Amino acid sequence: MVMYMIEFNKNRPIYLQISEDIANKMLKGNLVPGDKLPSIRELASIYTVNPNTIQKVMHHLSSFNLVEVVRGIGTIVSKSIYIEMYKNKLIEKDVSEFIKKMKNQNYTYEDAITRIKEKWDK
Repeated sequence: MVMYMIEFNKNRPIYLQISEDIANKMLKGNLVPGDKLPSIRELASIYTVNPNTIQKVMHHLSSFNLVEVVRGIGTIVSKSIYIEMYKNKLIEKDVSEFIKKMKNQNYTYEDAITRIKEKWDK
């Protein structure tokens, strides 16, 4: 598993930040369905956090069906359909937030599309 040191934001729960880091690795294809994740202790060491925090991370990822525990193997990345569903949830959330911001600033639909087109290729 490819791991990176992440700088924690003190204003957000650490378990969510680690969950997002691991989920992002799945979305980018650095972790693919069937990949075995390191043990709780190994992940705690990698992220320099308490094993209880990693346990919470695994529970959180499991709640989105991104990981599953396989007896005799350990925790693995779930089937790609669940990763795709998670990706779609994130996109829907981001798009909804973008639309809300544009509407709050009195932008029209056409203005929003123009902004997207301007930034798309950059």
